[in-house]
This record gives sequence, structure tokens and C-alpha cells, in this order.
Amino acid sequence: MPYHAMAKDNSLAWTTLEQVAAAVSAFLNPVLAKSRGVWNPIEWKWN
Repeated sequence: MPYHAMAKDNSLAWTTLEQVAAAVSAFLNPVLAKSRGVWNPIEWKWN
């Protein structure tokens, strides 16, 4: 099943693999860099 079809079927916020990759990078890059912060799961960003 293509990703875009799965995203639509599951009402995902990210409709392309590029969007998924950007969201994952935004989440993981600060963790991997050992940055300090608090993850806000509602806004999908570090504070």
C-alpha cells in the first residue's frame, strides 16, 4: 500500500514521506544532539 493511501485511511497529519521525514527529524535531531528541552506532543515541537 502506498504511503499516501495509508495516511489517508488513518487520517495521519503527514500525507507524504517527506513530511514524515521532516517530523521525525524535528523530533529526533535534538535528542541525538543531547539538547535539553521538553517535548510538546500537541504542537509536535521542543520547548
